Parts: sequence; structure tokens; C-alpha cells
Amino acid sequence: MKTPVPLDATTGPPGAGSRRAPGSFGRVDRLMQRAESLAGAWAARARTTTTAGQERAILRLFGVHGIGGIVGAILTGVFAREAIGGTAGLLEGNPIQVWIQIQGIIATIVYCAVVSFIILKAIDLAIGLRVEEEAEIGGLDLALHGETVK
Repeated sequence: MKTPVPLDATTGPPGAGSRRAPGSFGRVDRLMQRAESLAGAWAARARTTTTAGQERAILRLFGVHGIGGIVGAILTGVFAREAIGGTAGLLEGNPIQVWIQIQGIIATIVYCAVVSFIILKAIDLAIGLRVEEEAEIGGLDLALHGETVK
């Protein structure tokens, strides 16, 4: 049985489903926004198939917002309507729009990776990313906070 964790309340299907559609407002109609919302709910459901403790919270967030956002962006290229947003999507005979969406996804991933690397390097130079080996072996609660787990 899955043990609930606080992250479950913020990354569940309602939040993930509603997260997919806002990026497509002004480009697709309501029916297609609902389809994108279902894709977001699917991403959230995929996140709940593991039990607590099997993955770190950051990986769960990526599963919902990263994968769900990628699916939503691609679906925006599929469902875009010229009458609504000025650009036709795949369903209106413009397959190039899907490729444009994929290029945007790739650019976002590269940007995030580069900026994250720069931030991590700056932190590493300033204060370091890891604790001393003795503190890690002895337990971080005791070494960093002076507390022990009971």
C-alpha cells in the first residue's frame, strides 16, 4: 500500500491536469484543452504508480510538470487552431507546428541544464555541494542539527 506524502497533495491529478491547459490558452479550443488536461492527469497518475520512498520528491515533480509539460506542449502543436491563435496545428494540416513545439521543448531543456550547471558550480565554489565524509557517515541530523532520530 502506498504511504501518502505531503507532495501527493500538490502534485495529484487535479493540479497536474489543470497545469497542462493554461499554456495553450488562445491557441486551442476548450475541447483540446480538456484533452491536454487529461494528458496532465495521465502524467500525475504515472507518478502515483510508485510507492513512497522509491523516488525522491524532485523526480516526482519532474514526472508531473516536466513530462506533463512536454506532452502538453506537443499537444498544443497538434491541436492549435488558426481561428483561435493565428497558427494552425497538425490537425489543421500544419505538421511544422509540432516540430516548432519540439524545438521549444529542446531549447527549454538545454537552457535549464546549462543554468542549473552554472548554479551548481557557483554553489560548489562558494560553500560546496557535499558535507564532510565523517558527517555523512555519522548522520546528518547529528552533525548539522545536533539532533538524533528516535
